[in-house]
Amino acid sequence: MRVPCLGGLDGGTLALLHKRYPAGVVLLDRGWCTNCPAGGCRRPQDKALASAGTALAAAGSVPHNILHTVSSPLAATLARPEIPEAMAERAVSRRGLFRHLAGRAAAAAEQWQEAGEETPAPGGFAKPLQPLPRRRLIAALPIGGGRLPTELSPALHIEAQRCANHRICAALCPTGALQPVDDATGTGLDFDPAPCIGCALCQRVCPENALTVTPAGGDGAVIPLTRFTSAPCRRCGHEFTAASGQELCPGCRKDQALLTGDGHRLLFGHPPEAEGSGEDAVPAVTGSKPAFHANKSRGKEAFHDRRL
Repeated sequence: MRVPCLGGLDGGTLALLHKRYPAGVVLLDRGWCTNCPAGGCRRPQDKALASAGTALAAAGSVPHNILHTVSSPLAATLARPEIPEAMAERAVSRRGLFRHLAGRAAAAAEQWQEAGEETPAPGGFAKPLQPLPRRRLIAALPIGGGRLPTELSPALHIEAQRCANHRICAALCPTGALQPVDDATGTGLDFDPAPCIGCALCQRVCPENALTVTPAGGDGAVIPLTRFTSAPCRRCGHEFTAASGQELCPGCRKDQALLTGDGHRLLFGHPPEAEGSGEDAVPAVTGSKPAFHANKSRGKEAFHDRRL
């Protein structure tokens, strides 16, 4: 098979070629890459080979060295003077990708403001991108039970107690790996590791810093991340989407954090002396303030400073 550039092959394409030709896939290096006008390097195909080899080995379907490169030089005069444009598919440039994400962020922010901070936005805000190399890679694997190998499955951890169910992360997920859910079990998020490319955009845009993304080690199947139900806050009475065990709305939890632990130490220079326990614990604030006393003997009011 003659291709314009070995560096244009991705791991998914090589894995699919192996699936079609299980006896082996060999890349012939003609010795033209180093002086390529598109920006030379010695072996531009190595990254794709490593990606395909890791994926196929994780699936248990590839003997050692089934994908490799063989040096087979040809005269430089036989090389094409320039790299032709792709005909079958158009790659998305880095600038184009960020322009696409910026447009999605603006649309998501606008709809989020219209819907209200606590109101989920079902269905996402835009059509997700289709990561073709990853789709090809997964299509080439013998996946048992619908589960990806852990080496290819990104992991997404969420701290449910911090999540406020804004679901801005799902709205901005470029591949649709994060999906908003509204069903009989409540409202929340599902995570599908198959389309996830590990960009960690969801982690960066989360207002509560409740998400952590790792490139591998995930469960390998679609998992429910969160489920919330509507409940009144025990302090302010405001309705909010609450995770299991939550009794305070996000605003009251932030207020409480300012009056306990490091927040109190920052404001008053010492740790709080809490009265009570749990979410309802109220710090005993110490300090000085004016105390009011009525002085009956003088027939007038007197103010005295008292240390609490």
